[in-house]
Amino acid sequence: MAEKGLFINPVTLPLWISGLVFLLFPAGKRYRLFLFSYLFLLLVMMAGHSSRPDRIASIYTFFVASGAVVIEQYFNAGWRRFSQVSLFVLMLTGGLILAPVFCPLISPALLRNHISRLGLKLDLEEGKKGEPIPQYRGFH
Repeated sequence: MAEKGLFINPVTLPLWISGLVFLLFPAGKRYRLFLFSYLFLLLVMMAGHSSRPDRIASIYTFFVASGAVVIEQYFNAGWRRFSQVSLFVLMLTGGLILAPVFCPLISPALLRNHISRLGLKLDLEEGKKGEPIPQYRGFH
């Protein structure tokens, strides 16, 4: 299940969860349709047992942006600066660690070693086990 979370870069979790929470309050009412659309698509994917999590991954960009708005507008100056720097360092570090998993940066042999060092197993696509590069499948 952790592998499915890689599609949204797990280190961005505080930022996009902040964006989701923002949409529940009156200030986010104007954009709440995005939240309902996301929940509907997520439920359809889970009920279908065959969708891939990357099919709706682009909506997390909106939630990350909403979270950034929350940090910018609702934190006082001291906490805002601390959270901006902390989230930047966290996302940069996580992005650098996970970049080889999703971008063709290294050879398949090195990629397998990198994935195993991270404690991940990305033989996810049904019928495609032991492939030299990660194969993804949906919610099963």
